[in-house]
Amino acid sequence: MQIQVLKNLHNIKIDVLTDFKPFVDSDYYERWERLRRLLDLLYLTGEISPILHRLQKEKVVLEDVFQGVQDICRNGFAKKLATDVSNYYATLIGKLLCSVIQPGQRNFLEELNAVWLLLRQTLPLLTNVLSFFERSFLIRSPARSLEQLIVSEFRSQLDKQETKILEPCVQQLLSAISLWREGLADESQLDTVQSISHMLMKVELYKSRFEPEFIRLSKEYYTNVAAEKAKRPGFDLVTYLADVESTIKAEHSMILERLDASSAPAIVELVTDALVNSNLQLMLFHYEGLLRSRNFNALQRMLRLFERVDKREFLRKSFGNYVKTQGSNLVDREDGVIESLLDLKRTAEDIIRESYDNMKEFLDQIYYAYEHFMGLKPNKVAELATKYLDDILSKQPVRPPTGENSGSVSLQGGISDSDFRHRAEELLALFKYLSAKDIFEAFYTRRMMRRLLLNRSSSNENEKYMLEPVSYTHLRAHETGRNLVCRLLLEKKK
Repeated sequence: MQIQVLKNLHNIKIDVLTDFKPFVDSDYYERWERLRRLLDLLYLTGEISPILHRLQKEKVVLEDVFQGVQDICRNGFAKKLATDVSNYYATLIGKLLCSVIQPGQRNFLEELNAVWLLLRQTLPLLTNVLSFFERSFLIRSPARSLEQLIVSEFRSQLDKQETKILEPCVQQLLSAISLWREGLADESQLDTVQSISHMLMKVELYKSRFEPEFIRLSKEYYTNVAAEKAKRPGFDLVTYLADVESTIKAEHSMILERLDASSAPAIVELVTDALVNSNLQLMLFHYEGLLRSRNFNALQRMLRLFERVDKREFLRKSFGNYVKTQGSNLVDREDGVIESLLDLKRTAEDIIRESYDNMKEFLDQIYYAYEHFMGLKPNKVAELATKYLDDILSKQPVRPPTGENSGSVSLQGGISDSDFRHRAEELLALFKYLSAKDIFEAFYTRRMMRRLLLNRSSSNENEKYMLEPVSYTHLRAHETGRNLVCRLLLEKKK
């Protein structure tokens, strides 16, 4: 819009001063009056579009003002021009801000934003007109630029009217953010938040006046949110984890888009602390449900959140306790103990692979847990493990269909070699947790001799596989007398 205004202004026919006289005070005031009239037109019309008409009517054009500013600076009046420009903006901004705080003003933040936008929108136009003034004088002054001069005057007026302007500004800005958190703020309100926060950054009040209150309000808000969610009946951990992560992302994005990015780390940290640390025990209480349901995404999300608050150790211990408790209960059962222990190990390893990126500290928890509960009843586990191997190594009884010599029972081969080796290796992987290795060997060789003597073994190759050094090192590094008998029986069956 400003570019178009400038293009149109350049097309206006202007009156050029042709009579040159020695530059005196009256010449300065004449040229300053031209600049002042231009400033009035820019700031007092309310919109930029009527400026063209006013400029044509009053014979005040940008080129004429530009030339007048050059004359002022070249004739040693630049310092006086700086003083007059500063005084003009001090008066102007004071009047504009007074209109914002009129009694009954309902749209305070919007009106304040309108004042700020007016100053910002006219800046490119005035920077072009006063470019010579900036280059020849302002750049060597404390202001250094027209923009900084205007910002400095704006800050000065805010300081003078702190209780009437600055404090309400901060409070209403925080109120708008609260509305956004409740999902009640529209896009125009967020645009106002963005513009006002930019204003506070420009006048260097964001860090000192807004951010501390923003952090305090955010901490209070999310502490209440965490307490409310914890008290809500039917707490669902999966939903809660998703809500926490989406809230953190939303806060981070809002700050990057609407506020100062430097506020993001502090806000994200306090939001995470309020929603995770405050409900840590509640989340751990429901953690078992995620493990049972094998909800890999939720488990992964929970790990990320715990890592944000440096509480991964709590999750690791809870995971280990879960495996230990489940295993201890399985060992006390009468049936299906080994199959259940293998299933538990597979599930735990799947969770660690899918959700915990195969972290060693979680894998170690499996080792410690199995070492614990398999040591509770080592003889029982050793015997059941050999029975499990005996079942998969033995021929399976098959009854004929009804009506066809139903009294006879035949034996058929067991599982395939590849399936057997997979299941055998799974079981032998449990052997490293077992303290009663001698008991395991004794039960195993006894059952093996019975299979071979009664011709119940489904595969001599599988029997040999269990005695091969590669596999048998899981059992014992030396060969006992019973093992030797087993080997001789296998040789005889060739």
